[in-house]
Amino acid sequence: MAGGRAHRYVGNARSVLKYQVTFSAWKLRQLSTDEAELMFRAAERMPDKYPDAEKVLPEMVVDGVEKTRKVLEYWRSDVDVPGVRLDVEEELERRPCDVTRKANGMVAGEFATPSLEGEALLIAIDVLMPPPADGDSRTTSQPRADALDALARSLLEGSETPNVAGERPHLNVHVDLPGLRGESGGLRETEDGIRLDPYAASQLACDVSVSRIVFGPGSEVLDVGRKTRVIPAGLRRAVIAPDRHCVAPGCRR
Repeated sequence: MAGGRAHRYVGNARSVLKYQVTFSAWKLRQLSTDEAELMFRAAERMPDKYPDAEKVLPEMVVDGVEKTRKVLEYWRSDVDVPGVRLDVEEELERRPCDVTRKANGMVAGEFATPSLEGEALLIAIDVLMPPPADGDSRTTSQPRADALDALARSLLEGSETPNVAGERPHLNVHVDLPGLRGESGGLRETEDGIRLDPYAASQLACDVSVSRIVFGPGSEVLDVGRKTRVIPAGLRRAVIAPDRHCVAPGCRR
């Protein structure tokens, strides 16, 4: 027998001696083994409170392990407010968000959020994940990645986004004329020095604000032009009006 299973059996045997009502319900098959184990673990966490609740709890957990776990969570939140508060504070202390940029330019990360904030994130992603259209060849996780991208873009493009250094947050890309034409050796990179391929640069260039900067021979700035939109606002509204969404096959943005 594996050590973990033996440890669990011994723990259950010790709990049987202390909590006869729960053991009786388990013995009479009113509780499954998994449900009984959850009850015993709850009893170990709150040995002073469990005996008073033991007579009623087995009658409330007859619909499977998940229902048992939820009933026990409700019970504990009612009788152990300080402990539950500590759990919430511990979740806040253990909320990592690690993001790294890979050598190929892709960004990867891992994060964990407290329950309430996690629910808000899931709702936001669900809103931005419409049902797949006919011919949608994306994998199960790819629409979620697209929704996360749309979530970031909606924040950066929102009217209430706070200004940074006098401007709304935005992505700055430095492109010289050969780079804009897709010629080899042209400059195409972000402010952080991440190189963009010609296709990505052309995608961005189709609908952006352009600021023209002219440099002299010694890299001194000779002229900085005003920021102008590649596609004027009126033309953009006219393009959106007929279809209300992207007409590329499979895209519902």
